[in-house]
Amino acid sequence: MIKQSWIINEGEKDRILNLHKTATKNLYIIREQDENIIKFPLVKLGDKFNYGEYNSQSAKSGIENLKTKIEEFIEGSNSSHFTVNIFAGESQVTNPKGFEEKGSLALARAQSIKKYFEEIFPGLIKKGILSIKLPSIEEKTLTIGKTPYTKGDQNKPDLKEKYDQEQYVNFDISGDKIEKITPEICKTEPYSSSGGYIYADSDFTQILEWNVGKGSGKIYIDYDTVNMPDIIYFEYNGKIYGNTTFKGSKSDDYRIFLGTSLMAKYGTGKLPKQLGENKISKIGFDDDRLKRALPSMKTWGLSESFNNTFGEKSSLHNPKYMSAFKNFDNNGGVNRLLRELGSDFPWGIITSDIEPGYGKIGLTKVNGIDVIKIINVAPVGTTRWSLNIDCEE
Repeated sequence: MIKQSWIINEGEKDRILNLHKTATKNLYIIREQDENIIKFPLVKLGDKFNYGEYNSQSAKSGIENLKTKIEEFIEGSNSSHFTVNIFAGESQVTNPKGFEEKGSLALARAQSIKKYFEEIFPGLIKKGILSIKLPSIEEKTLTIGKTPYTKGDQNKPDLKEKYDQEQYVNFDISGDKIEKITPEICKTEPYSSSGGYIYADSDFTQILEWNVGKGSGKIYIDYDTVNMPDIIYFEYNGKIYGNTTFKGSKSDDYRIFLGTSLMAKYGTGKLPKQLGENKISKIGFDDDRLKRALPSMKTWGLSESFNNTFGEKSSLHNPKYMSAFKNFDNNGGVNRLLRELGSDFPWGIITSDIEPGYGKIGLTKVNGIDVIKIINVAPVGTTRWSLNIDCEE
C-alpha cells in the first residue's frame, strides 16, 4: 500500500503461492465432447404427479432437495448461462376434464416445474444466470404416446407399463458452450492502484470498473496486494468471484493496522457486507503484541496509514491522534506514543484469517460484456495493488 517493505517474513514468502480456494466441480457435471457443453444429468419427476393433476408438492420437494447440488454445478462450471430444459409427455389414456386436448396435461405439468424453479432459484433467474425452457411438440420435447387406448386398458398390466413410460416430466440443465479464449483478451493491460485514500466515511470501500476489452473464453485474474492486507474480489456478468477475506501479510503489525481502523469506525458492532465474516477485537494499550508491533508499524508511517481514519477529511478526524502519530513517525518512542494517544484510543486487532496476498481467480469472459467490477476494501492508508489478465491456469 503506502510503502514497500523489504522485510522478508512469512507473509512475503506466501506471496509466491496461489492458495485461492476455487470451487470444485462436483460429480454431477457431464461434458458433451462434441459440443463442449456441460450438463446436469436428467432428473425424472413423472412419478411425483398424481393421476390427472398438474401440481405436485412432491415434485417441488424433489427440486428443493437438489438445490445445493444445482448451485454447486453452476458455481463450479466455466459457463456463464444455464438453461433448465423441461421434457414432458403423455399417453393416449383419456385425460381428465379440462385437459381434453392431447398434450395439455403434460404442458401444464411442465409449467408447474417452471414455477417451482422460479420459486426456488429467484436470484439466479433475476441475474440472468438461469433460464427455463418449456417443452414443445415442434422441438419433440413434448411427446404424445403411440400406444393405442380403449376404455379400461389402463388396468391391463402390460399396457399400464407402456402408458406409464409415455407419461413423464423430466428436466436437465445445460451450460452454454464454453468458447475458446480469443487472443486479444490475453493482451489486456494490467490494472493497478497506488496512492489515494479510501476514507472511513466510504466504509474504506471503492468499486472500480476494469474494461478488459472484447473477446471470450476462460481467463484468470492474477492479483497482488503487496503486503498490506486488502479485500479484493470481482463481480462479472451477475456473479461474484473471490471472497471477502483480507489478503496480504498475517503478522501482528498488519493485523493491528487493520483492526484499529475498523475498531475506530465500527467498534464491536456489525461490519458491512463487503467485509464479510472478518472478526476484530479490542487490544489494550499495554498489550505486549502492540508494543512489539509498533516499531514495525513505524516503517509504514502511522500518520499516513491512519490518515483515512483520523485525518482532516474523515468524520472521525482527531488532531490529537494525528499529532501523536507524527511525533512517533519522527523518531518518537513507543511509550511516548501510547501516552499521547491515551488509554481510550481504539486499538484493535483482526483475529480472522488472512489469505496470502498473491493469487489467481478464474472466470469465463463472454462477448459483449467487457467490464469487470473490482470491489476493494482498504482500511489502512493509501491502497496499493495490481491486477493482470492471464490466459493460462
